[in-house]
Amino acid sequence: MDRDRATALLCAAVVVSVLVPFVAATVQLPSLLEAIEQRSYSTVYLDRTGEIMAVTTVDDGIRRQRVNLRQLPPEVVRIVLAAEDRRFWRHRGVDPVAVVRAAVQNLRQRRVVSGASTVTMQVVRLFTDATGRQPGKGEQAFLALWLERLLTKETILELYLSNLPFGSGVAGVESGSRRFFGVSAAELTSLEILSLAVIPRSPRRYHPHSGREDNLGAALVLAGRVGATASFADVNAALVAAEERIRRHSSWGSSEAPHFLQHLVATAAMDHGVTSLDLSLQRIANEALRRRIAAAGSHRIGHGAVLAMDGQTGEVLAWVGSPSFHEPRSGQVDAVLIRRQPGSTLKPFLYA
Repeated sequence: MDRDRATALLCAAVVVSVLVPFVAATVQLPSLLEAIEQRSYSTVYLDRTGEIMAVTTVDDGIRRQRVNLRQLPPEVVRIVLAAEDRRFWRHRGVDPVAVVRAAVQNLRQRRVVSGASTVTMQVVRLFTDATGRQPGKGEQAFLALWLERLLTKETILELYLSNLPFGSGVAGVESGSRRFFGVSAAELTSLEILSLAVIPRSPRRYHPHSGREDNLGAALVLAGRVGATASFADVNAALVAAEERIRRHSSWGSSEAPHFLQHLVATAAMDHGVTSLDLSLQRIANEALRRRIAAAGSHRIGHGAVLAMDGQTGEVLAWVGSPSFHEPRSGQVDAVLIRRQPGSTLKPFLYA
């Protein structure tokens, strides 16, 4: 009798341990889908030649650029999945092989040394953070199973690669690539991809500059896993070169047209893509205005503006609102837009 009772209690416990997270996941699913739908991403502004002008921050103060799987090099996807979820394309949100492996390792060590989170489960965790409620592993597993039924593998992977946390004010492989290597993810070398892929495990510990030794060690282990040829010296040289590249050039584009960018944001003239501005002409206009204002200093002229437009299309090619945007007194006053009394400037038109 006691044995029957114990068996019944065990069965009840198993049912409850499965049923409770299942019900919780079902309740949480709409909030998760809403968080995915409402996630904000950085706006990337380009000049007419494709040169980056700015990458904006999003509401939570970080730069997070959305990626398109078809535009990423296959090597980036292959190495990131090797680091995080080798069987991603084969499982349905939960990887039974990883669960068994983690359970065996944890039992042997008598402590948690390995997890079994798949990329899909990590996507669940990344987006449920935004709802203010972090689900347990069982609930994460059921939510991952739901996501795999509702979204394609490609969409789930894009969400992961766009939101993967790298610390240092960036999320996603594109923003991480620009922050740590000064180039787009499409321009990364295999050695740089190895270094980038290990950062999300512990962004502070595996920071490629301040935590270089740990980053190098983890990158070499990953290289062995993916069958890549890499040495400590090779990866270190790649990180040194990247650090120098970042020191010489901004990772987030030119800061040479701040008033123009402010105008685009303020008027919602566009929220992404290629603008009409020509940064090479913008640089010429910036320098010309600075020289002219310096020469006119004795005439008590300290401010000015330049607006260059295409006479046929009306497109703005250069927009300089002040000689120095960061001048504390009037640098952020945009003289292109500010309304002033015409005064004697009307005379040439009246007398012509």
